[in-house]
Amino acid sequence: MSAPLSALRYTLQSRAARPQGAPTQLVLSLDASGGARAAGEVRWVVATSGAVGEATRAALQDAWDLAAIDGAPRALDLLGQPAGARALADLAAPTSALSAQLRGVAGELSLGDELEATMELELDVTKALAAPPGEEARPPRDERAQHLLVVLASSGTYALPQDRDVAPFASVTVVVESCAPSLWSWARWAARLGARVLFAGEGLIGELSAAIQDAASRPARASLTLRPMMDGKLLSVVSLTSPLAALPVDGVANLYHPTLSEEGRAAWLVTVQEGASSAAEREVLICDYLGARRSLSALGSAPDALELAQPAVAFAQQLAQRARSFEQVMSAYARNDLRKVVQGLDQWMKVTTALEGEEAGRDVHLLKVKFLHLGRFDAPDVARFVRLGFWSPYVLSSSGEWVAARPLTPSPSPLAPRPSLLASGALWSI
Repeated sequence: MSAPLSALRYTLQSRAARPQGAPTQLVLSLDASGGARAAGEVRWVVATSGAVGEATRAALQDAWDLAAIDGAPRALDLLGQPAGARALADLAAPTSALSAQLRGVAGELSLGDELEATMELELDVTKALAAPPGEEARPPRDERAQHLLVVLASSGTYALPQDRDVAPFASVTVVVESCAPSLWSWARWAARLGARVLFAGEGLIGELSAAIQDAASRPARASLTLRPMMDGKLLSVVSLTSPLAALPVDGVANLYHPTLSEEGRAAWLVTVQEGASSAAEREVLICDYLGARRSLSALGSAPDALELAQPAVAFAQQLAQRARSFEQVMSAYARNDLRKVVQGLDQWMKVTTALEGEEAGRDVHLLKVKFLHLGRFDAPDVARFVRLGFWSPYVLSSSGEWVAARPLTPSPSPLAPRPSLLASGALWSI
């Protein structure tokens, strides 16, 4: 019962020796589940990467039918499908690549967002927007809430869509039919764009139907921009909401908050290199969200004061390490760098023991021994490892406590997750 607390105490000890001028880490949390959407019909746009298997198609259709019991009106639009496809059970091999499917619908949703540039100094806007003689007027923009469902078929490729092609959607849900080592890149993509990742198999019907029902009542995902103060530097941002992943940072970080499948708060571990300042309380981070700008402050540089004010930072570091270990294993395995794979498994074993207990850590050790013996992962181990990598053993509750997440669907594998413990702490929020 003391694994998370021992990890917390260990991190406290290591931070006690934190040198002056070392980076500051903050837990940024956000209530992304409150509020309600306006009533009205919503549109679900479905794109596939390849031919979807019969069992998955049946599960998708069952989830759609089950979600209909809430009575919320919704429409279904299948992209890249033959003319006869009208239902999820009818999904066939797409006629165009996933990126092409999304590019077309994104252009439709963005229609009219920006006026075309002109060199005319005096422009009659009414005339400019009117249809030329002999041509039909541009169709009105679809004002319904638009939700995207991407199905990664086992027969298709895992190429990532462009960010701009998914930006117009109120929510993004990804259903994975089968796992591959290259899928790890989707963890970072999904975490950055606030997408929900579901896996085909047992539990898909209930999870997807809940996501469809949530779309009628949850607010749309919104973008956040994180930047340091003028004399600081943003070093890293790690999503602590499933899927756990380190996000790309280029001076600033642009991301979307996730559409959570259960009550709770989205959370990120942010590492900032502060500028020179001796103030007891100083602004270190700026967050732009929903048209408003907020500044986040840090306490003095004394490690004890920082940890006492925000003890959950230490626990968040363990979750961030879990994300980095998963990425190292999957990326190294894709490159056939077996030494790095073993190093990543060692890190995964340590953090699993800290977060989930010794028995779960021994299961990872058995996986490592099996990998060293075979020189590779077998297909079932890859699938289970990827599913665990996209899953977080803890979620941040609305009261600011790290609570045990709903476990994955039971698996006969020794890698099946164990019920987690509880660690709590008051978090900063925006």
